[in-house]
Amino acid sequence: QPEQYEAMGSALSNAYIGFRGLLPGDNLFTAECGCWLGLHRAAKRDFKEASAFLMEAHGILERLFGKASPVPIAVGISCARLLTEMGENYQRQKDLLETSIAFGEKNSTERRYVLWKERSMAYLAEAIYRSGDGAEADRIFGIVETHIANQPGSPDLASVKASCAQNRVRHLIVEKRFEEALVVIDEMADGSWPAPNKGLGAERLFRMRADLLRRVGREKDAQLDERIVRMIGDNVTELQAVSCAPIGRIERSPER
Repeated sequence: QPEQYEAMGSALSNAYIGFRGLLPGDNLFTAECGCWLGLHRAAKRDFKEASAFLMEAHGILERLFGKASPVPIAVGISCARLLTEMGENYQRQKDLLETSIAFGEKNSTERRYVLWKERSMAYLAEAIYRSGDGAEADRIFGIVETHIANQPGSPDLASVKASCAQNRVRHLIVEKRFEEALVVIDEMADGSWPAPNKGLGAERLFRMRADLLRRVGREKDAQLDERIVRMIGDNVTELQAVSCAPIGRIERSPER
């Protein structure tokens, strides 16, 4: 709810300011508040502000735990995805995600890190696709699909599959194989389609499916999906209208 969102934003802002004042220098409390503020701003699709908070937190966590720790690496994934969304600093995206891929490769036998590598590879492939290198993106997506072929079901697997499937759908649309593209999208749903409040990824998929449904003459179904797209957009608009407590021009720690 917008009111709860506003209260959360104010609390996070106050905590962030408080920790920056009480605990100058690198500390876990400031980094954690920065992470939450980054996610909070990302929900409003204020990607620039979200990226600033998360990149600062990433730098602090690297200095506290070391670059090889999963803590800054996980935050780095979020930083990379925001940069991808903004279409900025492709090299930084690549560096962050390649670090994550290397971590996933090294720790692939640990249960908690299963699919870490594949998820990061899928994000890298998407970043490469948006940078304009479709062939290299296809190559990496293909590797990911091979790696996940026999993995048991899980939320992480569903996320990786969705990334790969979206790339397949793009190709099928170019080839005008609209019915096949619809099958791929519907397989992604498998009874657990993202709820309307799930954000940008869900909005894109519903918009893509609505377009495909209209192309094959299923106008009524297309309108239903467009209604969900509007619901997601309305949720975001409500969040954007909320006035979060101003944080002011705090000088953030540069990444070293």
